Amino acid sequence: MSDGVEVLISGGKRHAATQRFFLNKFKNGEYVAGASTMKAAKGSVVDEKTGRMYLHQDTVLHKDIKTVNPRSSQVRATTGANKLLVVRVNIDGGSTSPPYSTSTLSDKWFGTSGDAINNDSQYQACSFGKVSFDPYIGTTSSGVNISDGSYEITVSASYNGSDSAIESEARSVLAAELGDLSQFDYVALSVPSNGQQYAAYAYINSWLSLYQGSYVTDVTVQMHEIGHNLGLAHSGEGSQSYGDTSGCMGALWDDDRNICFNGAKNGAQLGWYDDRVVDVSTSGYDGLVYGIADYGTTTATEKMLLKMSVGSTDYWISYNKATGVNSQPGEGANTVMVHSRSGGSGYAESSLLAKLSPGQSYTGPSTDVTFVSVDGDAAYVVIGEAAPTPAPDCVDIEGWTDSYGDGCEWYETYDQPGCPSYGDMWANPTTGVTPGQACCFCDGGVPNGSPVAAPVATPTSSAPTASPTASPTATPSASPIGGSVDCPDFLTKSECNNVVGCSWRKVRGSPKACYDALDTQTCSKWDGKKRKCKKKGCLFSDDLCTGRWD
Repeated sequence: MSDGVEVLISGGKRHAATQRFFLNKFKNGEYVAGASTMKAAKGSVVDEKTGRMYLHQDTVLHKDIKTVNPRSSQVRATTGANKLLVVRVNIDGGSTSPPYSTSTLSDKWFGTSGDAINNDSQYQACSFGKVSFDPYIGTTSSGVNISDGSYEITVSASYNGSDSAIESEARSVLAAELGDLSQFDYVALSVPSNGQQYAAYAYINSWLSLYQGSYVTDVTVQMHEIGHNLGLAHSGEGSQSYGDTSGCMGALWDDDRNICFNGAKNGAQLGWYDDRVVDVSTSGYDGLVYGIADYGTTTATEKMLLKMSVGSTDYWISYNKATGVNSQPGEGANTVMVHSRSGGSGYAESSLLAKLSPGQSYTGPSTDVTFVSVDGDAAYVVIGEAAPTPAPDCVDIEGWTDSYGDGCEWYETYDQPGCPSYGDMWANPTTGVTPGQACCFCDGGVPNGSPVAAPVATPTSSAPTASPTASPTATPSASPIGGSVDCPDFLTKSECNNVVGCSWRKVRGSPKACYDALDTQTCSKWDGKKRKCKKKGCLFSDDLCTGRWD
């Protein structure tokens, strides 16, 4: 409204159609939050109790709304220091209250009592100090002293199917007690849980957000809603509007999480890494791409975001490196990600199109995007004609399946690297080979180029298992074993681990192969660390790491 009050628009009997009309216009960029204005027809009514505007039946939406600024208008600044007030709102005249005290709210939003990951700290970390949401501290225009960025009010309104009446009265009470609300850059309202399916909501390119129940302390929800205030739309994947959880504009509910925003949000709107953006629309790209956390340790010559414009769509390519300030993305950790969004820098949903692992490519509308390999701290990315993909060090045992008929790809989907959950289970019923022996993802497989196709293959004449002159099992010495067995001659994990004194393990600087086995004294340093224990060729049981042949 002209006085700064925001209202919900209701179309009466045509409410659903009215809402769809507005959503579609905002999604395609025709309307811009904070920049488009509407002249309602005579007879439209604003209900101050519910905070709703009821449009008259003669209102013609496509004629009565106009955009006064260009589509790319960015109303709220994404840099600079901001003062934020978080408000605890008791409802029903004080009989119903939110779950957290003002001191807890202050800590969870600003870290005033030591909370390490909060809205202010994470925005500062992700932007490398370019933006902050500090607690409002000082005396308001009405003379009220606020010491930690929090305040508490009571309203008579109750939940009646929406929070609009509560929000509307909260604004009025805050203005009456504290003065003009424009003295705060942002205001966050904490209200009691209403049992509905949403966690919070915020106004686009605006200053107000509202959180129900315990969601007010979740840093991912805080950053998501403040992101809306900054003009960010949702991050989608497939048919899910909130489906892309690689950044905060997807659906995540976590109290403490090191996560930032996806490449489309960073490149098109936030502007924190503008000196690391490369437009590859016509030139293509053949080089390294760094992750968000690398911004503070690299210079402008190291790039982070690649932009490719095709028609009215922008494609953003980024390396979702899971370290430092972005160590806990909801998906796509350490992959090269391809996002799309409508061209420009205005409000627009992004869509996650691809999560590439090394060696994989995405075929775009005009050219291919290839994640060639990890090169030191960065991803080697080629846009256009890709360089040959390096051959992998390891290949899965050809044709292997487990007892359910699934191949190695099942474990890549349902287990973690090294297969700590299922690596020793569901061996092939014919060969007895486990996932941990057959699959590279499970630290098994065979070296690329090995003449041995599988553990059950007939050994060559040079293999020590063909008529050995002295049985290696006769008098095993204490591990590490050496001398009596030439462990490097064994080319598969299965052969190696079945010979006393040897184990298939990782040695620093070399791929996994057959080496002298470690003893229990050495292996014990990995007690309680199943994945590391197995990588070293040791045995893991009852949380203890022991030598394979002790």
